Amino acid sequence: MSEDHSAGIGRNTLLFIATSLVTAVIALVTVPAYLSVIGAERFGVYIVALLVVGYFALSDLGLGTATENAVARMGPDDVDLRSATVWTAVALSVALGIVGGIALIGVSWLLFSTVLSLPDGLRAEAQDAIPLFAACIPLLTLWSVSEGAINGQERFVAVNMLDTVRLTALQLLPLGFAYWWGPELVWVAAGILLALSISILCSFAATVELVLAPRRWARPRRGLAAPLLHFGKWISVTGLIGPILAVGDRLIIGAIKGPVAVTVFSIPYNLASRLLVVPFSLIRVTFPRFSAIGAEESQVLGAKTLAVLAVVTAPFAVLGASVAPPFLEWWIGEELAT
Repeated sequence: MSEDHSAGIGRNTLLFIATSLVTAVIALVTVPAYLSVIGAERFGVYIVALLVVGYFALSDLGLGTATENAVARMGPDDVDLRSATVWTAVALSVALGIVGGIALIGVSWLLFSTVLSLPDGLRAEAQDAIPLFAACIPLLTLWSVSEGAINGQERFVAVNMLDTVRLTALQLLPLGFAYWWGPELVWVAAGILLALSISILCSFAATVELVLAPRRWARPRRGLAAPLLHFGKWISVTGLIGPILAVGDRLIIGAIKGPVAVTVFSIPYNLASRLLVVPFSLIRVTFPRFSAIGAEESQVLGAKTLAVLAVVTAPFAVLGASVAPPFLEWWIGEELAT
């Protein structure tokens, strides 16, 4: 792999890390605000709802990654094929998102009605918000395809700008709705739905201009659907199993101890997960490159990537473990921190 490619990967990885740090700073400010506005108990239910929404967003069956791979493998002259591929993925993602949203309604109703230990008033709030959370799923599956297409073109500046808009809106709009209209979960869910709607409008406009132009529209092709789903199914297997392990602990905690315990567990868990910013950023930059290059270059790139991860992440993990207890007390207060 050339030095230019290595330097480009380094620069773009730093760009993704910078974006993640910006949104992390926003989270540092908004988490205490959420606890103040909606309370620790309601915030715990909100966390569980977000976990369920995030899981059912995987109903796209890996189409976002499959689209990214397909676009990355195309040359600059494959204008018609690229447009048809993206529009085929869009059609599939909307259909799968609708199915996922319907499934979320049933699972969430069972979860909030019988599994989680909730006061009656909060249980009714959660049930009222379920349709709004379900409406988020088609938007998330569509966003996955849109951002995958842009990432496949290696338009990383645009991807980071879109991520900043999306993550900032998802932090601020639900909080704003809760502050102005009330702390009930239905208003928080409405804020999430609006944030995702704004995000997908921005993302899709960027996809049309940066990926599809000059062929901005093409009829979806049935023959292109099978390769996308075939590639995506291998991604979705990992995507479906991993979140079960990640979500399961909080569901068990919520069922046994209630939503406040979910809040107490989730805040430090989410803080520790920020350490994954470096590997995730590196993966997002290198994946389209892996798709575009040959096997020999892929081995070299893979070795360099693993070396960078080992050198960078270990010191941050040690430092984070050292400063976490006093930081949590300062951030969310001694009662929740301990």
